[in-house]
Amino acid sequence: VKAGESAGVLDKVMFQLADFIAHDLKLRMGITQAIRYPSIVVGITMLVGIFAVTYILPRFSTLFSNTRIELPLPTRVLLGIDQYVNDHWQGIIFFVLFFIFVFWRALRTKIGLYNWHKFVLNLPVFGPLAQKMAISRFCHVLDTLDRTGVPILEALDIAGKTAGNTFIEDRLAKVHADVEMGKKVALSINLHTHDIFPPHVLKMIQVGEDAGAMDDMLSEIGDMTDAEVQDRVLKLTAPLEPIITVVMGVMILILALAIFLPIWDMYEALSKS
Repeated sequence: VKAGESAGVLDKVMFQLADFIAHDLKLRMGITQAIRYPSIVVGITMLVGIFAVTYILPRFSTLFSNTRIELPLPTRVLLGIDQYVNDHWQGIIFFVLFFIFVFWRALRTKIGLYNWHKFVLNLPVFGPLAQKMAISRFCHVLDTLDRTGVPILEALDIAGKTAGNTFIEDRLAKVHADVEMGKKVALSINLHTHDIFPPHVLKMIQVGEDAGAMDDMLSEIGDMTDAEVQDRVLKLTAPLEPIITVVMGVMILILALAIFLPIWDMYEALSKS
């Protein structure tokens, strides 16, 4: 908004900004919908497991302790976990809260946030996804500012700060510095972000700058990257549903065995006696 006001194109910037916000919101909603079901299922499974281990099993253990029946392995393991948590719950809570506090404080520092964002980009699955989302956001913002007549230096400065990743933003700040010294945009982006931007994206930016159609090419890159993000999210979440179903089945089976195996053993012992 500030750039549009200084350039005298505030009305155009506001219209383009509204389109960009709607587009970004649509992308985020698509990702949220894709991961909503797995998140709900995992959360419910964890709550059921915690309830069974902390509430149901201890009551059965009181019953089993009055008999001479040896508890099966699943029951002993779950009861051991419950006993350990009961004996050390204060230390566990303190450790978790301390870790959260240290992590939060680290993210509040510039170097901590920089290293965290760099670490996220190197993650096997989520790294490429975060990288593509940053590229998409940068291209869409730069396209919006370029179409509305904002000077390229100011547009690069603003777009570089909207990537959502401080590691990438630091690289884009170097691009802005090079362009300010007179270098071409495509050459500077290729020099400082060749390990972040895919080769075909770098080539498209160069072609767009040489042809004088940078805004059209940036829009194409942004739309193409958005499609890649949505496709990657769908490919990531599609196999999660059967995997989560299997994991839930295994957990329920373990809980059922831990509860009912001692009952069966007790029934057999009573039948023999």
